Amino acid sequence: MRQRVLLGPGGEEIARYRKTRLFDAQTALRTYRESDWLAPGDSLAVAGVDQWTLGLSICFELRFPDHFAVLRRMGAEIIAVPAAFTYETGKDHWLTLLSARAIETQCYIVAPALVGGEDRNRRCFGATAIVDPWGRLLAAREEGDGVVTATLDKNLVAGIRRAMPLGFDTL
Repeated sequence: MRQRVLLGPGGEEIARYRKTRLFDAQTALRTYRESDWLAPGDSLAVAGVDQWTLGLSICFELRFPDHFAVLRRMGAEIIAVPAAFTYETGKDHWLTLLSARAIETQCYIVAPALVGGEDRNRRCFGATAIVDPWGRLLAAREEGDGVVTATLDKNLVAGIRRAMPLGFDTL
C-alpha cells in the first residue's frame, strides 16, 4: 500500500491518503507495474493546514486532471504532489503537468520530488517545485538535495477564481 501521512506541527496525524492511480507503464528503458505489488486507495483527501485547505495526491496521479478537479471541488487551495517521476518521462512532462494542474484548478501546486538514482534505468527526475494558481513557477530545485520556498497568497487564489470562474463551486 503506497500512502502518505500528513503530520501536524506537534507530530499528530492530520490526514492519511492512499494513492488511487497506480503507475503501470512501459517506457523505452523499462516496464513499471505498481499494480503487481500495490493496491490502490479508493478515496481522495483534503486537510486543513493553517488557514489553507490542502489536497493530497501522489506522483502518477498528476496525469489525471479529474483527480485534481475533485480535490478542487473538495475545497483545495493547495495541492501536494510528492513524486518519484522517472527521469525518462519527467524531463518532458513534469513541469508542464504541474503548471497545467495549477491552471486547471486555480490552486497552488507544491511538488516535492526525488532526484537521482542508482542507475540509468531507475533514475528519478527531481525538480521539486512550487507553482502558483496562474501556472507560474515560483520556485524549483532541479538537481541535488535541497529545499525550495515560496510565499503563498490566499488573495491571489481568490482573485483568480473571482476573475475567471470555472464552475467548481456550482457543481
